[in-house]
Amino acid sequence: MTETCLKNNARGLGPEHQGPEENLLSSSQAENQESGALASGRALLRQPSFDRNNLVAVFLMAALPPVAGSAISVLLVAFFVWAVLSLALKRFPFRMNGTDRALAWAFTAFPAVILLTGLLGAHPAGVFAKMVACLPFLSLWVLIPRLRVSPRVDYLSVYICGAACGSMAGALVAVGQWLHRAHEAEGGMGNSAVFAIISLCLAGISALNMKSPNAFYERMSWIGLGCGLLASALAMTRGVLLAFPIVLFVCFVFAPRRWIALITPVRAICLVAILGIGYFVAGAQIAEKLASIESATGKFRQSQGVTSLDIRVSLWQGGLRALAQSPFLGYGVQNRMEAVAANIPGAGGELALRFSHAHNGFLSVALDGGILGLAAVIGVLAMPIVIAMAAPKDGDYKRRLFLAILVSAVYVIAGMTQIMFRHDIMDSFFIFNAVLIAASIPFGKTPGAFPAKG
Repeated sequence: MTETCLKNNARGLGPEHQGPEENLLSSSQAENQESGALASGRALLRQPSFDRNNLVAVFLMAALPPVAGSAISVLLVAFFVWAVLSLALKRFPFRMNGTDRALAWAFTAFPAVILLTGLLGAHPAGVFAKMVACLPFLSLWVLIPRLRVSPRVDYLSVYICGAACGSMAGALVAVGQWLHRAHEAEGGMGNSAVFAIISLCLAGISALNMKSPNAFYERMSWIGLGCGLLASALAMTRGVLLAFPIVLFVCFVFAPRRWIALITPVRAICLVAILGIGYFVAGAQIAEKLASIESATGKFRQSQGVTSLDIRVSLWQGGLRALAQSPFLGYGVQNRMEAVAANIPGAGGELALRFSHAHNGFLSVALDGGILGLAAVIGVLAMPIVIAMAAPKDGDYKRRLFLAILVSAVYVIAGMTQIMFRHDIMDSFFIFNAVLIAASIPFGKTPGAFPAKG
């Protein structure tokens, strides 16, 4: 399957970039292509080392997260270090256009603000240990030039196909965990919330090959979407479940005609089968989780019992009180939860110290760096969308733009009740996604708003 996904890209061609004859392939011809996977693998091996390595790296960063978790963090650091060494040895040129630099500066500003506000806060020596996790945000300065060495490679098609493979693997692992343990699936991440967020991102990314003229890519797109949604649902994370309608709406806007044509027998059967499996495995529990939002809110208002929502609201209230006392610079990342705990009365303060974040990504960053930190994280979330909108309207424009919108939207919605950044998997996934968006923009063809400087 991996070799099939990479087949057209071994020649630097994806489903959106093939010639007229290839674009009009019939289903039988597409199946014949699939049977030539071994030959395509040999074609891939004959590619220049930079092209081959970049292709494999892009595929793995999309396929591995659900089952291997922190492996993508290790890979990103390895890519970062190797790119620095290769650049120092002049194995590839340092080429960045205007959009590349705008994106890299936005991602650099985030750790810079965290470092500055940490040094200005109490216990400044503690900020340095916290900053290690922020170093990958600087990787854009070398990873984008590294990927630009292979302009013929259709990164988006490989990444989207990798996301579909990752979604399918994640769904298998999630179903297995449910059948074995009968509680929240966490895949290979050790954290059900992070598994839910990344699986939902991969589900939406998988859908971006729906419009491909290649039947195999299109089938993979639908299956990846269904499997990603199933895996995310089995993680039983309420804040992420609330993002499902947004992801489905964005996917519909991307390819409305494909959704209308969903009633064809094969597609309908596949989708119903996937949803049926999900309902059979965890339908009652998912409904219970959604219903518990209202009941948990009622319990909190009546001060009856302690639920996960009670704890979150307590953290939010304590965090907002703390933020009101230091709105501009926050408290420094090393003092985040101490500031929250100091503003929660009774035993709630001690409970707050057990958490590493305030269960709201924006509030957590604001506690770290105040308004400056909040502005920096908004820049990180928004800039991939900005550069995708500013890119030339080539054959990849729509896929590139919707990729940026989907991932940022999931992070924003899920981040309202969960962690968003400063988690190795969450950081690595978003960073590489942004790198891919930038590298997929043709070099030297950016509009005047982002003049090329490379």
